[in-house]
Amino acid sequence: MRICRWVIVQELVKGGDLLDALNAKGGRFSDKEARHYIRQIIEAVEFMHSNQIAHRDLKPEVSYP
Repeated sequence: MRICRWVIVQELVKGGDLLDALNAKGGRFSDKEARHYIRQIIEAVEFMHSNQIAHRDLKPEVSYP
């Protein structure tokens, strides 16, 4: 018998999300800023996947700078 377990983890992050940061920059990040944020997102997803965790809602509104 296989037991499935669901865990929902949420963290309160003050200061806005990635979309807010993007909008504050006039809709564009510099190459250096974009590289920084993309690297953080990729590393976070890689960590989650290596721990058998799936994130099903990746978008700027739920990513934090």
